[in-house]
Amino acid sequence: SDIDITAHALQVAQHNPHVPDNLFLVSSGAWPRSEDPLPEDRRKQIGKKIKESLERSRETWKLFCDTDGDRRPSPFTMLAYSLCPFAVVPLHLSKADLDRTETMLGMMNEMRKSGEISTQVLLMVWNMVKSQKDEPIEHKGLMLPFTPSKVSLDILDACNKRIAGMAKDPSFAGLFVRGSPETPDVEFLRSTIAVMRQLADNVLKPAEELGMPFVHMIDTLEASGKKQLKFASADVTYTAGEDVVRGVDEAVRNLSLKFEAMTVDAR
Repeated sequence: SDIDITAHALQVAQHNPHVPDNLFLVSSGAWPRSEDPLPEDRRKQIGKKIKESLERSRETWKLFCDTDGDRRPSPFTMLAYSLCPFAVVPLHLSKADLDRTETMLGMMNEMRKSGEISTQVLLMVWNMVKSQKDEPIEHKGLMLPFTPSKVSLDILDACNKRIAGMAKDPSFAGLFVRGSPETPDVEFLRSTIAVMRQLADNVLKPAEELGMPFVHMIDTLEASGKKQLKFASADVTYTAGEDVVRGVDEAVRNLSLKFEAMTVDAR
C-alpha cells in the first residue's frame, strides 16, 4: 500500500499563518539521538516506496530534502540522497566552507559510483556575499546581480576555480549536471554557480525569528501603504525601510529566476 505523506507531516500553516497552505513538513526530530545506519538495500526500499507513493498521489508534490551537509552523512541524509535526483548546495563564500563541502561532494560521488544513488549537483550557491554596490556586473563571464566587494571577488575566483577543477576531474564524472572534462570553465560556472548577497539584518532576522517569508513582508508593506515596516520579536523591535525590504526581495527573486531558467537532464 502507498504511504500517506500528510499523515506523517505537519501542515505548516496551522502553526505559522505567514506561509501557504500547501507546505507540509516532515521533521527528522528536534532532540539529539543515536541512529543506526540503515543498510543500503533498506534505504533503497524506503526511498522507492516514498517516491512511488508521491507519484501515485492524487496531489502534485514537489519534494525538498534539507540535509545536514556534513562530511559524514547521517542516515537521514543518505536517505535524502536516494530520494532526490538533484542537489542544490548552499555554502558560505569561504575557502574553509569549501573544504568541508568538497569532502561532502566526495562522499556523494562515491555513493554515485557504487550505484547506490544517482543524485547530481544542479546548482551551488555562494551565500552571504558582501556587496559594494547594488549595480549588476559581469565578472569573468558570470553575470552577478550586484557588485561584490573586491575581497569577495578574489575569494569567489579562487573557490570557483576549485569547483571547476573538480568538474573536469574524470574521477568525478557525472557528479555535476553540467560538468565534464570537455565543458569550458566559463560555461560550467555560468550554469552551475549562483551568488547570493548578504541580506540586511533588520529584514533577515525577523524573517528567521518570526517565520515570515520575504514575499509576505512585501505583501504587508504594500497593503500598509507605509514607507517602512516594524517587526516585534520578543524584546527586539526591527525597523526596515521600504528600499531595504524591496532590496532583500529582489535578491531572492534573482536567485529564484536562476532556478526557473534551468532545464535539467540527468545522466
